[in-house]
Amino acid sequence: MRRRLYELLIKNAHTRKAFEGVVNHYELLAASGQINNNSNPFFYVSGSEWNLYGLIVEFFRINQLPKGVFLLSRLKRINQFWKSGQSELMTKLMRITRIIEDFPHLQFVLLGDDSQKDPEIYLSAVKHFPKKIFAVYIRCVGDSISEKVQLIINEMESNGVLCCYFKHSAEAVIHSKMIGLIQ
Repeated sequence: MRRRLYELLIKNAHTRKAFEGVVNHYELLAASGQINNNSNPFFYVSGSEWNLYGLIVEFFRINQLPKGVFLLSRLKRINQFWKSGQSELMTKLMRITRIIEDFPHLQFVLLGDDSQKDPEIYLSAVKHFPKKIFAVYIRCVGDSISEKVQLIINEMESNGVLCCYFKHSAEAVIHSKMIGLIQ
């Protein structure tokens, strides 16, 4: 909670930094297989609230991340603030479901991290939408690879989804090249 308050009250779009190499990976994904100079669509599904939209857009502009559609959470009341993240699993899964259902002709690449519930959410999406999720990328933000997350990765792979659980974006870029996502 202390970290969350610090992030909200002290940091801004200019002081926050993207993970090293993430911009390069996202740019490569956006540009891969372009038709008529149209980038691949990006949907940014986040538990962040809409009141942070300006900060998020400015962060993306400063860091030159690919443009995309943001799906954010409703503003929480003060008594919900302390429970942040508890309903994230279903909310984020519902947003992902809506995107997949709205674009039935597309396959998707899911990108997230292991700091909250992304692995569990993505496993649910993989099970619910067989053959719609092409690949899943999970960044390890802690000090070491989580056994629990690795088990979830293994289960997604057993469902035919290509997965990469990585510490550094360079690993994700290599994986994306190996599976043909990027050139």
